[in-house]
Amino acid sequence: MKKAQASIEFIFAIGALILIFLILFYFVFERRMELNIAEGMLSDKDDCSKIATAITMAFSSKSSHTFKINSNATVSSLSRAVEAGNSNYPCTFPVVVSNASGNVIYLSKGNINVAYVDGKVQVQNA
Repeated sequence: MKKAQASIEFIFAIGALILIFLILFYFVFERRMELNIAEGMLSDKDDCSKIATAITMAFSSKSSHTFKINSNATVSSLSRAVEAGNSNYPCTFPVVVSNASGNVIYLSKGNINVAYVDGKVQVQNA
């Protein structure tokens, strides 16, 4: 075998290894993106459940609670539902929520206050 032929075969072998590496990298990258999306949805669902549970707990125990959420959320007193982040995963609660700003309460990420006042639950940013 000539030296030039061995060099070309070596270059083809390196090229094939690089191609296999790129294909594997693509699949790993796609899987990581899917996991990041799923992690964000789970975080939004967690925040949604936290808010709905805190509203129900404040009403049943007639107390106040402060806690932290990691995404923006919307609380609707008409539909008695909470939506957090971008997941469009509504959590419902069985009690009446009031706020001076109207039927829809917009919460930004950070600390949230949930308080029982005069037979209703008030929800607001802390």
